[in-house]
Amino acid sequence: MAKHKKSRREKLRGDAPNDCFTRLGAQLDPNRTGPLKSDKATILIEAAGVIKLLREELGYLHNKIVTLEVKKAREELTKVSASLEKR
Repeated sequence: MAKHKKSRREKLRGDAPNDCFTRLGAQLDPNRTGPLKSDKATILIEAAGVIKLLREELGYLHNKIVTLEVKKAREELTKVSASLEKR
């Protein structure tokens, strides 16, 4: 009886990571119509690639936001300067 409980616990412990890999694989390509990739190494490699692309996109968008904020600040300074010169 104890041996059966131990093997059941081990199976449950092994199932949890496998479920996580399955969910991660599904998130990597949610529009996929064929079978999901189940090879753990492939899933991890693709996840790392997606993370890298997202970090690059985040960096690009951050730089764009900073550029737009600087441009807006310069425009506001120009308006304030122009209004002070009129006085």
